[in-house]
Amino acid sequence: MTNPTSSDSGRDRQTAPPIEDLIRLAACYSNRDQVKAAGFTFGADLKIGDVAAIDSRGRWRVGVIVRIGRLNAAVEYTTEGAIRDAADPRTSWTEPFRSMKTARFADIAVRPDAEYAPSDTADHEIERANGRTTTPVAEYDHNGNCVGCGTHRNAPCRPACPFQTGVFDESTILRATVRRLPDHRVTGGQARALVLRELGCADWTVRRGQRHGGYHLRSAMVATAVELVGETHATSLVERAREFFTDFLVVEWGAAPQPMRVLVVYLHGMTTDLQDIGLSLYAAAARLDRADFNAEDFGEIDG
Repeated sequence: MTNPTSSDSGRDRQTAPPIEDLIRLAACYSNRDQVKAAGFTFGADLKIGDVAAIDSRGRWRVGVIVRIGRLNAAVEYTTEGAIRDAADPRTSWTEPFRSMKTARFADIAVRPDAEYAPSDTADHEIERANGRTTTPVAEYDHNGNCVGCGTHRNAPCRPACPFQTGVFDESTILRATVRRLPDHRVTGGQARALVLRELGCADWTVRRGQRHGGYHLRSAMVATAVELVGETHATSLVERAREFFTDFLVVEWGAAPQPMRVLVVYLHGMTTDLQDIGLSLYAAAARLDRADFNAEDFGEIDG
């Protein structure tokens, strides 16, 4: 999913390339053959800062790799249309919008002779990426598996695990949110009913029976991101995770679309029990990682 952001979206992330570099790199290709003809190579080792081409809605866009996860990497770019809009005096912004797309390693092409290299040394990559100077201790879910790489607590994490590299993506945030949900439970069903009535959603049906008032899902996401990446970059990471989760709920989980997109995640947390929320977060994370997910292996959440 492509996530357009505001013109200031990358300024608080020190790994984000300057917009001038994204403007310079902006290019669009129709297919993989054109990408290869332009000097890009598929199947190469990927590094943060590599100039890369990625498929976005049937068009190949060129940008910079800003994040590498377990199974995929994220490329940040801008487009010719965004550049034209920013130059138009009738618009209210002066800097082109940034977009970000995630794909599997094999579906990203890099150009070996071109690299956007951050000025700091690699030793500071974790601090630049996450706004903190230390990597948090690995977190384990209700099955005893690392929420970053899936390895059981009795075995060492994989080298590419976010808790080893210090670089966290949206899928890790979604999985790590589950263990924090009990701390963000709404205290009473009457309060939930009042909120739903005020939102015009009094007839919203509960997916499974629940005796509590629901969960503040977004606040749990924010708390998760703050703990894992620090306050500096938590907001942008949460918004990307929430945007993907919103689309996942509507397209694949069966949640009803809402006039305001922010209501989709909010209502899901307020009207769904802990088990189903956990299932949906893990299913969305697997979808984001383009990995298989078996609900039967998810197990029961305590809480």
